[in-house]
Amino acid sequence: MRLIQRLALLAYAAAAVLGVGSLALAWADISIPVFSSLLERPFAAVEGVLLCIVALNVLVSVGRALFSPRRAPRAVRVPETTIEVTVRALESSVRAAVEESGAFMVDRVEGKVPRRSPDRARFTVEVVPLIEEGIAEAAAGAQERANAACERLVGAPCANVRVVVLPAVTTTVVRKESE
Repeated sequence: MRLIQRLALLAYAAAAVLGVGSLALAWADISIPVFSSLLERPFAAVEGVLLCIVALNVLVSVGRALFSPRRAPRAVRVPETTIEVTVRALESSVRAAVEESGAFMVDRVEGKVPRRSPDRARFTVEVVPLIEEGIAEAAAGAQERANAACERLVGAPCANVRVVVLPAVTTTVVRKESE
């Protein structure tokens, strides 16, 4: 594939130099031997092919630039350094901090780093409560512990943790009584 890309790049460069150069020289009425030999041939055919190659490559380049998806950052930058901490490491820290109290079982942790602020991460932690009372206070405590754990790992405030409490899983057993 690299060979095909290099050959296409060479064809594009040659077409750009020859096509655009000869067209510019024709418009300016300047005669250079290399370009005038191209102009002696049927002008429309040579220029048409060269300019079509240039136009196609420009369209492909613009299409790639506009429509190719940009990847979200996968790491949080530590402020004023060149160090980055991966989202997976922070997710592991968040999971451990939330499960630390024993009040919740973590179902899922999802972390994202927004493109606009690569030094902050947003985490959504879905938990199942293992307690029956004081769930809101326990969730607030888990959220604070998770934020503190990320701050200890990175060395600066870097995370916004949101704890979502899922309903506790219940099992219904249907028993049929014999007559």
